[in-house]
Amino acid sequence: MTSRKGALPSDDELLERLTWGPEDERARIVGAIVGWFAEDRARASARVGAMLQRVRGLRSGAPLRAKGAFACIVALAEGLGPGEPLPPECDLALTFHEDAAVVRSLLQRVPPPRRAAMFEAWLAEGSWSRYLVPYLDLAPSAATAILEQAQAKGELREVLAWEGFAKRRGTIPALDAVLARFDAALGAEPPPPPPPPPRVGSFRFVDPVRVLPGDFDGLDPVARSQYLQIAGSYVESGEVTGPRDFVRQLKKEELDEGDAELRRWKVLRGDEHVHDLWVVWVENALFFRAGTEDRSGVSVIQGRYLAERDEPALVELAEDLAASERESLWALPPAKKSAKAPAKKSAKAPAKK
Repeated sequence: MTSRKGALPSDDELLERLTWGPEDERARIVGAIVGWFAEDRARASARVGAMLQRVRGLRSGAPLRAKGAFACIVALAEGLGPGEPLPPECDLALTFHEDAAVVRSLLQRVPPPRRAAMFEAWLAEGSWSRYLVPYLDLAPSAATAILEQAQAKGELREVLAWEGFAKRRGTIPALDAVLARFDAALGAEPPPPPPPPPRVGSFRFVDPVRVLPGDFDGLDPVARSQYLQIAGSYVESGEVTGPRDFVRQLKKEELDEGDAELRRWKVLRGDEHVHDLWVVWVENALFFRAGTEDRSGVSVIQGRYLAERDEPALVELAEDLAASERESLWALPPAKKSAKAPAKKSAKAPAKK
């Protein structure tokens, strides 16, 4: 089976091109697949079906091909007659990460029993609930499965409040009946207890300082070691030899010298200086025992305080430090305005006392 421009690649390569190729190439391949149906509909259906079996949507071992599979389904639908259903090979190759109007039109070409089975299969994976809500008018029974899952997890109140459900209340009788049943179940439950008050940490973060690569030579030996450790934690190699090497590695990773800016804090418990904190790029940090090169055993990665070893004392320390943070680790106090020079006193008219 060929296109007007000659033989097409293998099925695997077609899927790759439909996923990664430029828009004009994807459009050309979709047009060619539509042409297959004009040439030989039976063979076209068989070949597209075989391609979809390779992918099985996001359930497959090659999920990034799901976009290519979706394009195949769109082309297949264009090759079908009016009212003719999509073949079963499409059922688990559909994905909701596409244009909602196109997804809806494709779902409408799936017979209701198969459509309900599709929804149930997706729900069984545990990550599709929110994606399914806009299409529940096509398979209202799926709402029962979504809400039963939420009830089993103790999340019924939260899920019933989803915007997708709120928008569809009063518009789909079958869905309203399901929602009313779970509303009643929720009403019979005691109200949730108030959340516990937020933990108050026992530390204070004070005296933040901006540290630039040019400041390195002015640091004491301990601070230099701490600098090299935090800088090394941020680059792929895991170590740097100095500020120039830090900047060089950042540029190699398509960053620039501005990303080499650091922050340094003192961490106090009461009035005692117990940790030094170094921050790289806003929300990544290392803690050191104050005045030493030794790590405290807690890191911050993308804003999350993590124990570096699975030890109860370190887990507790990480939680305590996290609860102690009061502002962004990247924050600096506003620059102080320079005091105005006192007005010169006139020799002729001395200031009055």
